[in-house]
Amino acid sequence: MSAIGEQVDVYRFYMKKNHLLLSGIVSAALLSSCGTAGHLSINSVGYQSVRTDFAFPEKIPVDAKIATVYSFDKNGELTVIVKNLTQDIMTIDNKKSFLIMPDGNSISYFDPVVTANTKSSFSSETNSSSFNLGALSSALGIVGPLGSLMGGLTIGSSHTEGQSNSSTVILADQPTVSIGPNGAGVMPKHYSVPGVGVGAMKKPDISASAAKPSESRCRFSVCVSYSFDNGKSYDKLITNFYVNTTMTVKVDRSTVDDGFKRIYAAKADALSEPCYMFHVATNLPKGTDTYRYGILVDYK
Repeated sequence: MSAIGEQVDVYRFYMKKNHLLLSGIVSAALLSSCGTAGHLSINSVGYQSVRTDFAFPEKIPVDAKIATVYSFDKNGELTVIVKNLTQDIMTIDNKKSFLIMPDGNSISYFDPVVTANTKSSFSSETNSSSFNLGALSSALGIVGPLGSLMGGLTIGSSHTEGQSNSSTVILADQPTVSIGPNGAGVMPKHYSVPGVGVGAMKKPDISASAAKPSESRCRFSVCVSYSFDNGKSYDKLITNFYVNTTMTVKVDRSTVDDGFKRIYAAKADALSEPCYMFHVATNLPKGTDTYRYGILVDYK
């Protein structure tokens, strides 16, 4: 995870030198092309930033009772972390918590269906990836309760392949979840938001910017229902998001530098956004290299 913090420092250094990440991002793509047959082909460079409809908070007030942290993966999958800022027990009602998609449809964080997953795969090699929010909090200068929260959380995933004996796991969502004093929890579902991530940057030579939420082509919201009286009454924390900028510049290997320069020329504050990603489409086995930075925060 320290690599994320190191990338942030490198990016800011190059921003001061007016180079826009070219050394950090393209060098990584060139190095990873060593195992690719033939020549590395770079098709496009994309950029996207996501905002809330309010300014990123510099700090959380001491009288706040709840904080939420939001992060996106390269495919636009949204992870929601809830922090209890009080000395009381917080109850989260998943049945009354939901994500409102850009098309206006809502999806609940509670699924009443009981499922049985049968697994029969394994491998002697396990590929995993994770990032620790502590590096982000340090890079962003976030202190206090939120900084402590982020410093202790790691989001990760792993993937294995192969043959093994089968095993069945019964999965069932809990309608309500309790979070202890000054504790934190992750909402049970991770939904992908259409219009966020590399899928929105696959078309070449596109550019869409929104100075305010009403101008954005992609707006969505998260509602978290919570209680401090053991479920007798509930309050809601609703966070509204919008895609501020989506840009994709068609390039070839000799004009990658120009692609980044065109993005930076069109959006001089590209590296100042609290939550953004760069996408480099290549002919590598993965087909893409994506660099994500930042989180979004809300509180009440």
